[in-house]
Amino acid sequence: MPILTQQQRDERAAAKAAKALARAAKVAAKQAEKEVKALAKAQAKAEKETEKRKKQFQKTRNVLDNALCREIRYYQKESDKAIFKFPGSEQKVAWTECKRCSKCGKSKSLMVFKRNDCGGGNIIRGDGRRNRRPDCRVCYDRDMQGKNKAKACAKRIDISYKAPEGTVCRLCSKSGTKSNPLVFDHHHDLDVFRGYCCNRCNIGMGALGDNVTSIAKVLKYMNETEGLSKEQLMAMLFN
Repeated sequence: MPILTQQQRDERAAAKAAKALARAAKVAAKQAEKEVKALAKAQAKAEKETEKRKKQFQKTRNVLDNALCREIRYYQKESDKAIFKFPGSEQKVAWTECKRCSKCGKSKSLMVFKRNDCGGGNIIRGDGRRNRRPDCRVCYDRDMQGKNKAKACAKRIDISYKAPEGTVCRLCSKSGTKSNPLVFDHHHDLDVFRGYCCNRCNIGMGALGDNVTSIAKVLKYMNETEGLSKEQLMAMLFN
């Protein structure tokens, strides 16, 4: 093996050191490039998130502006009837007032009753106050959940949610009208379709408990006066 001179050894050491420096520089460059890409990605994500929040804020603001302007227009449209000229003025008073819910029967703050926009001329009531629903938000939301469950039930068993042409109420045998339409009736606990009933009969069942046990109690109570025999009652139930 040839003996290297000092100069050759120095040259080899310098070359080795140069290669090590080149490798270190290459690793550092890759790391720097990786960090730059990560920073750019983070900035792009932040900008995207900021833009998303701006759009959401603008959307919410537009909804609120439209709702407020619509409310103001209601008061201006019927200014001859309205005792308040601005919705905020009435809400300030409404927080201190109570109303009894038509469904749960509880007395609650007037502000938990949703505004009722049923008809263009029924926004401001005869007493000059803003028209509101007779049921509270809790009962209203529960009914909406029941309605959505009924629609899902109809879709699952491939039955029309709306009563077919010529259908009559299963209880009173009357056809539906504009003021008393036929509705999709279903068992809320078992989630099964029972039939199409007019809105009045459907509300009546709900008020009486909407189950066989509660209706049987009503039947028993009423029969204390009418005095029908068991045979007559059985004939009504099963014929």
